[in-house]
Amino acid sequence: MAARRWTFVVKRGEGTVERAPADIWPMNPWSPDIAQADTVLASASGKVYPAKVVNAGMETVTSAGRSISARHYRVTADGKDYDVWFDGDDRLARFTAPGKDGVITFTLTGVR
Repeated sequence: MAARRWTFVVKRGEGTVERAPADIWPMNPWSPDIAQADTVLASASGKVYPAKVVNAGMETVTSAGRSISARHYRVTADGKDYDVWFDGDDRLARFTAPGKDGVITFTLTGVR
């Protein structure tokens, strides 16, 4: 991607070029900043999607082997729902994503 003024130009391998807003977010669950996204970039495909993020509130989830209170966000992009939970230190505690064979769940199992 090359930055041009207030937009990104996304060039995919097959030659497709698309413009995206400068405030686009990579579809990356590792940062709580994803909660502010209204446009996301699927880094594997280079496709740009409008996104809707809903703050689903605080929930209890299991992370690092214990029950914790975590902020839950649902990110909808490309017609798919991704759910992310961040602990009190803004660390990703849990993440779910749609997969070919159902929902894939990533759960933090330990902290160094």
